[in-house]
Amino acid sequence: PIGDTMKILKKYYLLMLIFGINITIAGPSKWSSIPVFNQSPLEIKLGTYNDNANSDLLTMILWNDGSMNRLNAVRVPHPYDGSNITSTALENTATLFSLGDICRMGDDIIVPYIKNFNVEVAVFTMNNWFTTTIPETNLNNFDSADCAVSQDGVFVSGHDFDESEIEGFTPPNSPKF
Repeated sequence: PIGDTMKILKKYYLLMLIFGINITIAGPSKWSSIPVFNQSPLEIKLGTYNDNANSDLLTMILWNDGSMNRLNAVRVPHPYDGSNITSTALENTATLFSLGDICRMGDDIIVPYIKNFNVEVAVFTMNNWFTTTIPETNLNNFDSADCAVSQDGVFVSGHDFDESEIEGFTPPNSPKF
């Protein structure tokens, strides 16, 4: 059995050398650390602003300042060395939670979250951020939100705790559930 294991490992290393893949099994590799935000987060989501090579990174950060929850969109430009980072404050309220995934269609971005128990979205379009409540959720009875992207568009979901169901939403001019 040890001889068989050695043969497999030799083949593995040979393939790594042939295809130029550098993998170290003997210990952990060193990861780079980039300071992005100087507050302790409650939730973090990481994405990119577009599909281009060397796209800026987007870090959505839900955090608490000691009395209020806040939502910031932090832009980390290439070469990701911590320089020229910008932060945009999007929300500031006590009942802000359940940060959903970052969903991107082209250069437009939607990030759902819960504010005052309604499903909200932070939207980045034409190089500007704005926030809005999904109108069908303004009954103060949602406790989680998320989104997904398909070739048909962006879809947002939220859990309606009064009706014990997950509801789906699409932006105007998009396919309907």
